[in-house]
Amino acid sequence: MTTAMTLSPARSLTWSLPCTTDAPARARRLTRRLLHDWGFDDEYTCRTEAVVAELVGNALSHARPGVRVT
Repeated sequence: MTTAMTLSPARSLTWSLPCTTDAPARARRLTRRLLHDWGFDDEYTCRTEAVVAELVGNALSHARPGVRVT
């Protein structure tokens, strides 16, 4: 069984990241800190960090400069 999670609008933000090779790691650290502050468990946080880092890495490789994560 899977459980859908809905976040309130207060749990939304945007990060603007530089187009540098350390942007995926930076996004991963920001995600870890944010989800910890919001009270998410380690398993959820670890999986989300990996997805965010992959998306940022792909954006750096295939998109225009200036990565924004919302």
